[in-house]
Amino acid sequence: MLDWFEAGAAPCPDSAETPAGGFGSQLIEALVEGDLEGRFTRDFDSSGMRIAIEFPLSLA
Repeated sequence: MLDWFEAGAAPCPDSAETPAGGFGSQLIEALVEGDLEGRFTRDFDSSGMRIAIEFPLSLA
């Protein structure tokens, strides 16, 4: 699992219009969940943004 945290990061002002995130986030999510059969999550709170990426090391 890769756990990424950015202190002070906040959602973009127009995030209500694009809740899935920007192009980069959508691309990473599609690759992780589609090709790697994993999970991508992105959460914001008062301290910043946390991204978690999980995928199996072997696709048997």
